[in-house]
Amino acid sequence: MTIQEAIKARHSVRAYKEQPLSADVVKVLEEEIASVNRQGNLHIQIILDEPKAFQ
Repeated sequence: MTIQEAIKARHSVRAYKEQPLSADVVKVLEEEIASVNRQGNLHIQIILDEPKAFQ
């Protein structure tokens, strides 16, 4: 299989739980996002509690 064939054949399967992230997990994610944003001059955001996100 060539790289082009692999790219065309690629797919991902995800399953999401209705369980919200814990406050500790959110804090760790926010800290890591802030660090990456500073290092890479980026503007990555974490969006929480957005019911339309996966529709």
